[in-house]
Amino acid sequence: MDISSSGLHAEDLKNLIESNSNRATIQFDEVIGHIEDIIIGPTFKNIRDAFMDQNYYHFEDSEENKLIYTDIFQSYIQLVEAHLESELTRRIPELNFASFFNEIGHHKNELDGEVFELLRSFADFLSFKQMMIDYKCAKLSDELSGAIVVVGSAMNRNQ
Repeated sequence: MDISSSGLHAEDLKNLIESNSNRATIQFDEVIGHIEDIIIGPTFKNIRDAFMDQNYYHFEDSEENKLIYTDIFQSYIQLVEAHLESELTRRIPELNFASFFNEIGHHKNELDGEVFELLRSFADFLSFKQMMIDYKCAKLSDELSGAIVVVGSAMNRNQ
């Protein structure tokens, strides 16, 4: 198709593409902002902590990946996706999830921060496993620090 015969000139086409690209970037940034708000909120933290509390003890810091890890990973994905989708749909009813995930692919080299770590944990089993191991270490560390009792003794200063 000849651009000039369709009434569009090269400059108009370039402006149209840039406009659509800018609109997509603005929408992408808006969705990311909402995801940030969701994941720093108390509801998400409670959901995620409850899930990790129920499952952390299965994980070990070793090369071996137990079969149960896969089931737990799938449950985690379903739980978090359902919460994010519900919250995003409530906040942005017109959101097209397919377009958003396509946009993530276009921005993957520039994605950094907690939001993108979370999004990567959906797609990357090893990131998820490490998150569970880190949680387990923190949990066990907290339990140990609570179990340690320091007992002081009074010394006789006259001796």
